[in-house]
Amino acid sequence: MSLIDGILGDLKAMAVGIASTEQHVRAVDDAVEQTSVRAAAAGFTAVAAGLTPVRGILGQVRAQLTSIGGVLGETTRAVAAVPQQSSPHDVTAVLAPVAAALTGVDSGIAASAAQIGQARQYIAGTLRGGQPGPTLAGLQRVNDLLHILRTRGEATRQAVNAALTHTRHVGALDAPATGGNDVPAAQPVPPVHPTGAASSQGPAADGGPDTFPGPVGPAWRQVNPGALPDIVRATAGSLPPRPAGSTRPTQGILDGMPVTSGGGDRSLAADLVHDPLRGPPVTFYDHVESKAAAHLRRVGGGEADLAIDNTVCGTNDRDQAYPWTCDKILPAILPAGSRLRVWVTRDGGTTWWHRVYTGTGERISR
Repeated sequence: MSLIDGILGDLKAMAVGIASTEQHVRAVDDAVEQTSVRAAAAGFTAVAAGLTPVRGILGQVRAQLTSIGGVLGETTRAVAAVPQQSSPHDVTAVLAPVAAALTGVDSGIAASAAQIGQARQYIAGTLRGGQPGPTLAGLQRVNDLLHILRTRGEATRQAVNAALTHTRHVGALDAPATGGNDVPAAQPVPPVHPTGAASSQGPAADGGPDTFPGPVGPAWRQVNPGALPDIVRATAGSLPPRPAGSTRPTQGILDGMPVTSGGGDRSLAADLVHDPLRGPPVTFYDHVESKAAAHLRRVGGGEADLAIDNTVCGTNDRDQAYPWTCDKILPAILPAGSRLRVWVTRDGGTTWWHRVYTGTGERISR
């Protein structure tokens, strides 16, 4: 049942992400409403009128996200109802509609992203000469969340299609081979570090005898699962076990939103100083920790919770001496005073380790 279990975890994570995104849209909508009221009270009736379409757009996005959440809820329940002992026909009967539903979900998310773009244009034009920055930042955060959701949705759809292919070949002599998770990873292992050190966000974090090795270092402490923050506890079930030797990308949950290592998006490091290297190391943009740091830079600092299914690179026996690991450079690429709370589990949420990285901002260009 690993096929079904993995897909079920992805669907649950997407549902959590949709709910979180809808909350962010609601917060932006409330802020726009307050701005409109203050503008009208101050006599800026044209500004208040110009913000009316924005609220209409945000209302449509919220309705769309609510609808998507409903689809994901129904799909999740259908997948969860698949019996432990099921025939290939039964599994196919459930998964085929799931693939179709995810296609519809992707279209809905894409439409929402386009509407957020329209809202940004309205805000930029209506509040020109004023203070559009905070609202634009809120809309950008929503856009970022929608992008993450589309990426996770595409990976889930690929997993469903791979599962369908495998299921339809059960019993055939030419059945496609599968690994321990039965479904191939949807994203590539991150590239090699420019200095020649392999990125630890794909390979096993530790070559030792432990099945689920934990982080090494005095800053890390083991945490009782009951002491986890609510936002971490609510999504921890979507993080699959990662035994020593696993080579799939790292999966994480950043403030309730799924995030995955890899992608090669160097623009995430555009505001960072990478001297004396010729280019930014992958720990500036490709690891889940660096993506969390990029998010905090975009929103101007603050705090965030990141739960991951892998040890942070630089906290393993084999890589503690490497100079450009996440463990060493995270403070420098986090905004000064910001706090990234990292929660690590390698065994699917049974055992947890925790530490806090406090930003110094030394590597952020001024």
